Amino acid sequence: MHHGTRMQSPIFETNHGELISLEKQYWAALQHGDLPSALHLTAFPCVVTDAHGVRIIDQRTYEKNFRDMSFTIDHVALSEIDVQFPAKDVAIVSYLIAQEISADGDHQQHRCASASTWVRHQTGWKCVQHAEVPLRDTIH
Repeated sequence: MHHGTRMQSPIFETNHGELISLEKQYWAALQHGDLPSALHLTAFPCVVTDAHGVRIIDQRTYEKNFRDMSFTIDHVALSEIDVQFPAKDVAIVSYLIAQEISADGDHQQHRCASASTWVRHQTGWKCVQHAEVPLRDTIH
């Protein structure tokens, strides 16, 4: 994985760790069905790009989709995490993710390459975009 050059400053290091923590908090909210936390971390409308295509999601649709999830996330592990800051209040968090998912008694494992774009608002960092691509050698 290519890791770009980063400014090494106390501000960068604080933001770097904060963004990794926020990404992990987002996945924990999804895993534990914590809608208020997921909403707090999301800017609307948000863009999601995945196996379902490209979707621009407003808050009402997000809440409905969250409540109607037909699967549970049993385990999540992020690795090869990198954070880039293309602009002062914009961060891109990229990583590999391994997920164990249960749906209708069926257990599946997925590995994806993922990236989330975060923008700093007056109320803190908010996720505005998330993309994930399944890794070919691990689709079950």
